Amino acid sequence: MALRVELMLRLRERLQADGLTQREAAKRLGITQPRISSLFKGAWREFSMDMLLTLAERAGLHPQLKWGA
Repeated sequence: MALRVELMLRLRERLQADGLTQREAAKRLGITQPRISSLFKGAWREFSMDMLLTLAERAGLHPQLKWGA
């Protein structure tokens, strides 16, 4: 859960920093505007980790998961 929330926050920050409207953000990420609205509202239960990683890549974030100590 914490990873999904962190990804959502980073995505929202990135899209807002780019000055995109929800419609523009949806087009860039290849999803609908209502899905962007859910993302901006922090509805983490509506997004799988795989989907958030895909969206992060599309937004140019290039997240990396690391294991270990």
